[in-house]
Amino acid sequence: EDRVENADDQRRAEPARDAVILIEAGDLKKGTGLRAIVEAAGNAIALPCYADEARDLDSVIDDELRKAGMSMTLDARQALRRNLGGDRLASRGEIEKLVLYAHGRKEIGIEDINALSGDVSGASFDAAVDAMLDGKVGDFDIAFTRHCQSGGHPFLVLSSAMRQLQAIQVMRGQMESGGRNAASVVAGARPPVFFSRRKLVEKTLERWNVEALGRALSRLQTAVLQTRKRPDLSEALARQALLGIAIESARLGQR
Repeated sequence: EDRVENADDQRRAEPARDAVILIEAGDLKKGTGLRAIVEAAGNAIALPCYADEARDLDSVIDDELRKAGMSMTLDARQALRRNLGGDRLASRGEIEKLVLYAHGRKEIGIEDINALSGDVSGASFDAAVDAMLDGKVGDFDIAFTRHCQSGGHPFLVLSSAMRQLQAIQVMRGQMESGGRNAASVVAGARPPVFFSRRKLVEKTLERWNVEALGRALSRLQTAVLQTRKRPDLSEALARQALLGIAIESARLGQR
């Protein structure tokens, strides 16, 4: 029995050298849980992968425009930024396609973003998120179905919805802490809210408090994890999470 225990101890101390185990996790706090175990181990390493924030995306956009000798209108930049995700390489690729499409001109406009919406995220991409925020359940279902049927990945809608709700959560916090109304917060938002979406964002701010927004974001984060575990069910899982938020938004709007 002692020999068996010694053999087990040796295997744990000297794991197989021809095997590499990759563990993917969310934003883990330093010094706790799984991250602490990995960082303390002599045969493991923790590598943070930070998602691009708005200022990072602007930097990538400016870099590609500078190389092409082009500029971009404000509404085009806002529309493009909403469609880009946290993967810098993928974002740069989408911007390069946009620059190539507008080759020969000095400025990229909103019409160029709309023309390439099928390449960037699908024409129904923003429509699905906006319908969810507005509590228009039927419109959401139509837009989300169209997005998926055109080859768009459900994760893109989840990711966009998370970015939108995170921004709205920050603005709602400013309302509650500073005693300001929704219109004032939206008017002073940085980055600015595109004018065609201001009424929608104001309405969302009035409906949702910080706690409710936190619950909605938690639901989306859970859905992201579930879609990674079961990619074969990603469309159904994403639809369920987003639809639940749309229904909640409709309910809050009736108060």
